[in-house]
Amino acid sequence: GRLVELLGNHEMMNMMGDLRYVTPENYASFANANSAEHRRSAYKDYDKWRESHTALLAELPQPLELTEAEWMARHPAGFIEHEEAFSPKGDYGKWLRRHAALAEINGLIFLHGGISPSVASMKLNAINSRIRDEISAFDSCKQYMLDERLILPFFNLQEITAVAQAEITAEKKSRVPSNPELQAKLFQFLQFPDWLSVRVDGPLWFRGYDQWSEEEGSSQVDKILQSFKANHLVTGHTVQKVGRIRSRFGGKVFLIDTGMLSSYYSGGQPSALEIRDGAKFTAEYLDQQVVLLGGENQAGKAN
Repeated sequence: GRLVELLGNHEMMNMMGDLRYVTPENYASFANANSAEHRRSAYKDYDKWRESHTALLAELPQPLELTEAEWMARHPAGFIEHEEAFSPKGDYGKWLRRHAALAEINGLIFLHGGISPSVASMKLNAINSRIRDEISAFDSCKQYMLDERLILPFFNLQEITAVAQAEITAEKKSRVPSNPELQAKLFQFLQFPDWLSVRVDGPLWFRGYDQWSEEEGSSQVDKILQSFKANHLVTGHTVQKVGRIRSRFGGKVFLIDTGMLSSYYSGGQPSALEIRDGAKFTAEYLDQQVVLLGGENQAGKAN
């Protein structure tokens, strides 16, 4: 009955306010009876913020001067509630910040993206600690900028980044008062593209197991498993085109994302990977079981 919950790249994106893949329908699912009032109040706060940051606004590469209608279009119903839900005090935010990125269970390593060769020298606990520290650093920097009234709670990652860069530029030009502590926080925040939790070779984003050739991947996977003293890797993240769990590199890696959201991934379907005694790996579908390793490779009707 044990359930081990792990972070993926989309959880990290939502916590950081990187909303590139969030749709109006997603926001709408967070809307409530007070959403209209929340949006009006947020726009008023934004309008006041804009009036009090003219020097900073002058340094932005793209102006933030939106009309109310434009602002409302970019912040549909449920937008404010969505941001609150994924914040450190929100229901989803509190829950997700307790998650690890990787888990080792009986010689199997489970994670969302994959362990790349550039990360393989780290210990599993060190990877989890590093990502947890990066989330804490992001939260700390954002809260500091909020306390300094440099940003507003509903600013997304792209807006926060633009504001941080503009503030640094404005101070260099002496357009805003010097604040060494704020500058240090801003420089710390702007390092986030290099964070393990954000990098394409990090455990939440890596896609090499799907992209490597068998020859290239076999050698790399052997080294990674040896480094972690593990036998197999199980990952999601990269949707398998045929909607089937895929075994690679002699059964050492299992790619289990089969595009369960079939309305988004054509041909996708729900699936699960059953592992018995760390040796028999069976792909479970709604209508079929397929033994991938540890038995005859055959398909049969589910009981």
